[in-house]
Amino acid sequence: VSMPQAGQVGGIDTDTVKLLGNIEGGRNPTRGVGQPDGQYLWVGNDARVAEGSGVTVIDSETMKPVKSLATGIGHHEIALSEDSRIAWVTNRDSGTVSVIDVRKLELLKNVEVGGQPLSVAYSALAKLAYVSDGKGGVVTVLGPTGVEPVRAIALKPGLGPLRLTPDERYAMVVNTHE
Repeated sequence: VSMPQAGQVGGIDTDTVKLLGNIEGGRNPTRGVGQPDGQYLWVGNDARVAEGSGVTVIDSETMKPVKSLATGIGHHEIALSEDSRIAWVTNRDSGTVSVIDVRKLELLKNVEVGGQPLSVAYSALAKLAYVSDGKGGVVTVLGPTGVEPVRAIALKPGLGPLRLTPDERYAMVVNTHE
């Protein structure tokens, strides 16, 4: 559970619904996403300045921060590949998506997607990541390596949350303007 004003994340035992402890979550922690392999919890740090804006990676077993990575400014949404090797982090105010090598915990590249990247989803079926741009109304598709845009799907401005159907054959994106 993120606690933005405290700069912490609360670890909860889901079997007993008891607080296990508080973890340093970086500056203004918000969105948290667990890796498919369960090793790390990724927490978006929504700082308004470049310093402190990015993600904090927390070891799920020890409940201790492993690394903080600066990505870009703005709110961050996070997606991970099914093999827990690549993480995609949106940087809403920077107009970029940060691609991170999970094993090395290193930034591979900041991909310019323009506009206002609001949401990201990864399809293990297609081996592609999909990013919705609320301002430009485009869904950018990032290829199997995660760092190269392979397609831009032009829709209409106002795009918001993007999710995949359970079978990962379709992406659904909400247009809040329409």
